[in-house]
Amino acid sequence: ATRLSGTVLGFSIGFSLLTGLLVGLVPALQQSRTDLRGALGEGSRGASDGKSRRRLRSALVAAQMAMALVILVAAGLLGRSFVVLQTVQPGLDPRGVLSVEVNLPRVKYDSSAKVMAFYDRLLEEVSRIPGATAASAINPLPLGGEGWSGSIEVEGLVQAQGDPEPHAEYSVAMPGYFRTLGVPMRSGRDFTTADTRNAPAVGIIDERLARKYWPGQDPIGKRFKGGDDWTTVVGVVGHVHRAGPAEEGEGQIYMALAQYTQRGMTMVIHTNGEAIALATALRQAVRTVDPDLPTAQIRTLDELVVQATSRQRFNMLMLGVFALVALGLASVGLYGVMSYLVAQRTREIGIRIALGGQPGDVRRMVVRESLLISVSGLVAGGIISLALSRAISGLLFGVRATDPVTYATISGLLLMVAAAAAYGPARRATRVDPLIALRQ
Repeated sequence: ATRLSGTVLGFSIGFSLLTGLLVGLVPALQQSRTDLRGALGEGSRGASDGKSRRRLRSALVAAQMAMALVILVAAGLLGRSFVVLQTVQPGLDPRGVLSVEVNLPRVKYDSSAKVMAFYDRLLEEVSRIPGATAASAINPLPLGGEGWSGSIEVEGLVQAQGDPEPHAEYSVAMPGYFRTLGVPMRSGRDFTTADTRNAPAVGIIDERLARKYWPGQDPIGKRFKGGDDWTTVVGVVGHVHRAGPAEEGEGQIYMALAQYTQRGMTMVIHTNGEAIALATALRQAVRTVDPDLPTAQIRTLDELVVQATSRQRFNMLMLGVFALVALGLASVGLYGVMSYLVAQRTREIGIRIALGGQPGDVRRMVVRESLLISVSGLVAGGIISLALSRAISGLLFGVRATDPVTYATISGLLLMVAAAAAYGPARRATRVDPLIALRQ
């Protein structure tokens, strides 16, 4: 959950006050240092308010453009990253899947036989729910934010000195899990009721683990050791992004619940209808097996998919808001400065038109000067963005922090805004009667 930080709030307020103070202090210092004779010369009839002040205003507009580029580039990169993230297939089908966590107390379920008896009966009750098309149990639930991994020993694997030892993510599942969540079975078989504690240990691996440790071979029948006993591979399934689409994760191993008993499991149920509609029936199924057992939060897998990308969505939203504000401020600032500068040059423009200058040429001159200011700001902003690329690279997925398409698109957008902001004041100035302008 996102909470308001007092430290961040205090820093923001203090920084805002400091910014306001500096913004007011710069003009005040400039006024206090103004040379009277120079000011009278610069401020004579129809003259501008001074080259130094024009330069200051131009510098401020360039700085606004630079900051707008930095924020808009960051927002654009996060936006593209989020779009790419949405296209990643998590390796399972979350549609129509409902889940509920079950944690059996050790006092009441003090043996593997009691634990398995509970889950076997619960699976029968859940399978009877009207509308249920498949049901099973898994620990940990993909996208649920939990998981564990460990080292393994692969039979026959010859490692070079210095190579890391084999490692994999672990899960414990009941029969039917892969069908319930739509995880494709590449080869071999699923767990069955014959895979009991007294039967030979069997495991199912994902295709990523198979490619890594048995490249070009059929892994069915191969063995690995995650504990004291050798486990035989009986199936290969598709890879699942267990921690969310942004993280590829390691190769995965699934063990049979009957052989590696866990008291905490997550029941999953698939339906062709609205998954949340089965929540009451799912709770009732748990109470039927054990009336004293509390049911934890019931969630759909669609909710978990949304939560898995919530950080990226929040970052994109916040930077998007800041980017729009920055774009608005840059547009307003550029428009205001260009309006003021054009107004100060009304007499000059009148002279140009009186001497035969074309209004179109004058407008292009003003827009060109505006674009020069904007380009200088964009160059500075591009350098700042590239310098900060490492800071944002950790938030991106599938997009480089120096992506040229994003930089070019944002720069083009800001140039169009600058041209539009300058065109209005320039057009208004060329409509002034030259005689009136010359009298100013």
